Amino acid sequence: MAIVGRPNVGKSSVFNALLAQNRSIVAEMPGTTRDLVSEYLNIGGIPVRLQDTAGIQYSEDHIERQGMERSFQAMADADAILLVVDASRPRSDQDSSLRRQLSHLSCILVVNKSDLISQWSLEEKRDFAGVWPYVEVSAKTGFGIESLRSAILNGLLGTGEICQDAILITNLRHVQNLEAAENHLADAAKALCEGLSEEFALMHLHKGLKKLGAITGETDVDDLLAEIFSRFCVGK
Repeated sequence: MAIVGRPNVGKSSVFNALLAQNRSIVAEMPGTTRDLVSEYLNIGGIPVRLQDTAGIQYSEDHIERQGMERSFQAMADADAILLVVDASRPRSDQDSSLRRQLSHLSCILVVNKSDLISQWSLEEKRDFAGVWPYVEVSAKTGFGIESLRSAILNGLLGTGEICQDAILITNLRHVQNLEAAENHLADAAKALCEGLSEEFALMHLHKGLKKLGAITGETDVDDLLAEIFSRFCVGK
């Protein structure tokens, strides 16, 4: 999960507050964070990898531009994003531009510096957040940080109850392969229910096994297929 925003909105402070430790350097001067800083956060027993990124703004400084390029790469790679804005300053064109760039991604809006007089009206906050959830926090005082942790967990798992013995899949490639395997199993069951030849069901089972093999690293499924074929009388 990448923490992004324009310079000096308190990204590193939010990062540190979530971790409950001073992991990132915090300073009043914009541009303090120029490289990615990563750390794992445990929320309800779920490991979440946080990345503190460089502030997004136009700059001629070569080092700052390199930092921003890494920020954009972190945004592209992240499963979800925390977009941090500074409510103590009026909404800027940089805020709006970044909001548009992230409009197609899964985000949580973090309205920071709630300990100061807000320059954003309630309507502005809701309009800016749109379909995203938003949480008002003060990284300085700790206000709203627990609510933010809950919002992160809900964003990852949804709001339903999680079984203690359930297996949590956090790798996107694994999720995609499991979903594909489930679809192939459903297709196999459908073929059998419709009275089609066993070859159709076996074809779908073969595809499903390949998807599972992509997760486990097993590329040879001949033994499993032989076991399945042994249970069928396949016509010529």
